[in-house]
Amino acid sequence: MLTGGKRQVSLTVKPRGKIRWNTNATNPKEGTVYTDPIELTGTGEVTIYAYAEDNGASTQRNFLIPRVNETGPSIDTSKPAKLRKKTDFRGATEAFQAINTAKSMHVMLTGGVSLTVGEGATAVTTRFGSDATVKADAVEAFIDLAREALANPIADVVLRVEDFHFLSGRDLETFAEKLGLDVGAGEVEQ
Repeated sequence: MLTGGKRQVSLTVKPRGKIRWNTNATNPKEGTVYTDPIELTGTGEVTIYAYAEDNGASTQRNFLIPRVNETGPSIDTSKPAKLRKKTDFRGATEAFQAINTAKSMHVMLTGGVSLTVGEGATAVTTRFGSDATVKADAVEAFIDLAREALANPIADVVLRVEDFHFLSGRDLETFAEKLGLDVGAGEVEQ
């Protein structure tokens, strides 16, 4: 957010936790305690290195903040990348296009993957937890088993993925292009 000529970045951790951060790539675990939105001066690209913990559980994330007036995120095509974008693929055609593209590019699905096969009272629904890493092959196998259990080989499919892990930023760009996904600033982590 641009406020009064300065960019402000808000960080949250759910359900709760203490956040520490810095922008110099030193150990964020020892960084500044986050209390208010971070004000960034200048117009250049900045990476915020954040560490969050609560009751012994912890996580570390890096957030690339694009330069002012840049549309979309800056992506280093040679580094591994994560797309944090809740995405619904509705209908078998859309779902299988995403699955087949993910399989061919070795994309891992994480952050919570849910799948519904069938409709209404004749549907099978499952959710892989937020810490689970799921291969697209496994999602496809689950669809096949659910369709068999429902005795409906063409049962409709709805696939929701919260995070995608790519071997490179180039793969992320290719995946997004093939599936027509808009990738916004703040949705890419490297």
